[in-house]
Amino acid sequence: MVGPGRTFNEAAAFDEGLNAEGAVAVDAVVTGLVPSAVLRTEIDRHPEIAKAAARLLANRQRALGQMVEDLGVRDVTARVAKVLLGCAGRYDHVVDGAPGACSRITHQEIASMVGSVREVVQRSLKELERKGAIKLERAHIKIVSVGTLERFSEGSGD
Repeated sequence: MVGPGRTFNEAAAFDEGLNAEGAVAVDAVVTGLVPSAVLRTEIDRHPEIAKAAARLLANRQRALGQMVEDLGVRDVTARVAKVLLGCAGRYDHVVDGAPGACSRITHQEIASMVGSVREVVQRSLKELERKGAIKLERAHIKIVSVGTLERFSEGSGD
């Protein structure tokens, strides 16, 4: 999830390839597009843009590596706990400047983020609630214990 002032799909802007990413708005948004030719011209004029872009792409690559690791070694409950910790501001690569987006996050959206299905995410959320990490309220997930969520995100929730 990305918040106000954040960017996405940078790779296509730099290599003129196909759009590798899609986006779904969870609230009203205004978006902008910087054509590749304009971006290259501005980089030539202002090299600091290239430095900032390199930092951004490095951060995104690091986040992607973390996501691959999570999918390979963490179970769904651990990945759900990590998303919820992202909503609590613990992991910027999960929720990049958009903590308000979590206030109405759906089970399906969480499932998409953790590479699972809604039914499995619902079971994971119920387990996290039973263990005292969260409280499920009508259309809202309230974080009760960040520490418990952290233990679950590391795979040692039991």
